[in-house]
Amino acid sequence: MSGDQTFDDLWMATGMADRTGANDETLREPPHSFTARGTGLPHLSIGAELDERGSSGVQLIIQKLLGEGGMGMVHLARQPLLDRDVAIKRVRPDAPRAAADSLFREARYMGSLEHPNILPVHALGADSEGRPILVMKCIDGVPWRTLIAQPDHPAWERWTGWASDPFERNIEILIDVCRAVAYAHDNGILHRDLKPDNIMLGEHGEVYVLDWGIATRLDRPRVSGVVGTPAYMAPEMVDPDGPLSPATDVYLLGSCMHEVLTGVPPHAGRSLKEVLAKAHLSASPALIGVPNVLAEICRKALAADPADRFAAPDALRESLMTWLRTRGSVVLSTAASQKLDHLHQLLGTPDPDVIAVSSAFTASHFGFGQALDSWSDNPEAKAGLQSARRLMATFQILRENLDHAETLIADIDEPGDLPAKLAAGRERQAERLRMARDQDWQLNARERVIFWAVFGVFGTTFTVAILTNSFSDPSQYTVGDLVVFAAVFWSVTAVLIAAGRKWLYSNSINAAITNSVLAVGLMILSNRLLHWQFLDTDVSTVLAFDALLVGACVSTMKTIVGWTAWAYTVGCIAVAAVILTFPEHGLNIFGVALAIAVCMSGFYWHLISANGASAISSGLGDREQNRGPRG
Repeated sequence: MSGDQTFDDLWMATGMADRTGANDETLREPPHSFTARGTGLPHLSIGAELDERGSSGVQLIIQKLLGEGGMGMVHLARQPLLDRDVAIKRVRPDAPRAAADSLFREARYMGSLEHPNILPVHALGADSEGRPILVMKCIDGVPWRTLIAQPDHPAWERWTGWASDPFERNIEILIDVCRAVAYAHDNGILHRDLKPDNIMLGEHGEVYVLDWGIATRLDRPRVSGVVGTPAYMAPEMVDPDGPLSPATDVYLLGSCMHEVLTGVPPHAGRSLKEVLAKAHLSASPALIGVPNVLAEICRKALAADPADRFAAPDALRESLMTWLRTRGSVVLSTAASQKLDHLHQLLGTPDPDVIAVSSAFTASHFGFGQALDSWSDNPEAKAGLQSARRLMATFQILRENLDHAETLIADIDEPGDLPAKLAAGRERQAERLRMARDQDWQLNARERVIFWAVFGVFGTTFTVAILTNSFSDPSQYTVGDLVVFAAVFWSVTAVLIAAGRKWLYSNSINAAITNSVLAVGLMILSNRLLHWQFLDTDVSTVLAFDALLVGACVSTMKTIVGWTAWAYTVGCIAVAAVILTFPEHGLNIFGVALAIAVCMSGFYWHLISANGASAISSGLGDREQNRGPRG
């Protein structure tokens, strides 16, 4: 059977198809459920005023009508004997006889409940016609419903001790109502008609639960019928024979809370049937714009299944008191959530502003931390703090601030794939560091300078020795002598490089320079051997070829040293041309050019070692730009 069919069956069972009235008015039990009361009660004399002698025979003097309902009316009266004002409730003259039983039962229930939040009963008696009279404390106050609708009601200004926030004020009132209802349950009484209209705040802000007219005892079977106020009813109250329990009053307390949070009762409709249908369904309310914790408390109190509600009014009261204690934490976490939303927005842009991101993260992270300091179990603050850390950790990984990201990830309860992303970032960073080290001119710069200084001294000394007749008359040198000189020079160079290989091969830059020097020496030696063994060539021609080979070799080093390589190449071509032009001075020209080249190279390497890329020619800069950024 569908839910609609179930309610239609209940609607037919209620017998209320012809009932009229507002949906916030109380439905009472049918007259046949009562037994007439009023006989045997002590007589209370009522008069309009004292007689001329001020007779004490009149116990109550009617002053004015305070309110009137379908079955009863309430008057303000004066009690001369005790010199005080009281409220008296009587049945209407035209009310059915069952109204007397209802009033009698209400008086008995209220009289048995002595609690600060339940209106005190002073006396129960009967008038001259035998109809019951309930004498109660007179309250000069304001209905709670009025205060909910008017947060700036003047009454708040004269009452002290209430919170300034309307939300907090009304939650404090609801807490007092929970206390009264819990006390009634402890005494076996179910109210069944809790709503803001039945809660009154006294002259000094005292909270009173009123109108126990449809209350019932928990230990007695339910009288069949739909009783209560439709706009606030629990689902089981719609069923004429549904079982009632303390959870029923918990639902009614939740209905009051719904009106506090939204300004309206939980069930609304254009007809009684529509309102009762909604009460029977009791769908979970949306509560848009309500603080999360309060919304969850209200939804639990309004659960359709009684088993899913708070077990008792005290459990609801404890949850509300916890919310009050943690209200400051909730405010902090709400503000921090706004900062977190701003952080989301910033990180959703193509190029987030780093300063703005950092500021939004710091503000949200600090706010959530402060909220948790105030209330360590604040769920919104816990979730927000974790979300802020995840967002910032992801951002820092993208920016490759990996140490910062690692610190954030360490504080995330469920980091997900962030550790893997961090590891991948570490690997990328390490690879870039390896590449940067491989292209670092300053790596082992000191050792490289020392080596090339030694090499330069050796090369210059050896060249001078050759040109100054240290070995024999330079004019008598043959191509074979050039082979010997080249072999000695290359061998000594190879020995020096082997001794300094730890530094000279420490990265690609050093290795390329070192290998180029070895290649130049080997090419010169090979050229001289070739001319010596297979070609009938004079010394000057061999030296010219040497210069051209050196120029060709150096030209291949442009990717390392930039446009300087082309300058050396052009110089080598010029040396070869001069040697061929003046062959009789070929050896001297070659020697001087070699000495100049060694000195200039040493000075150039020193500049690069000392100043890094700034000393490299513009050609090298062009090469780096073409390569693109490394990070």
